[in-house]
Amino acid sequence: MEHAGSVRTGLAGARDAAMILPALIGDTVHPAAARWAGADGRALGATLIARPIAVEAATPGAARVTMYRGGFAWGGMFTSHVLEKAALYFH
Repeated sequence: MEHAGSVRTGLAGARDAAMILPALIGDTVHPAAARWAGADGRALGATLIARPIAVEAATPGAARVTMYRGGFAWGGMFTSHVLEKAALYFH
């Protein structure tokens, strides 16, 4: 997430917002990592938002996905759209 923030250039607020979906994918996911992914989004500056996702794929064809699915206080339409897409990709 720090790397994504470091490559964004320009004047904050004078550019479009960006959202990153960092995904931790593995056979097992540490419970602390799943709790971290399930917490609300992280603001990384004025126009960069992260919504982490943890995917535990212990058996072929089955996965446990942890991501924040609750409400949000800012970024309404943009955040809603991204969370809908993330739910489709990582269901």
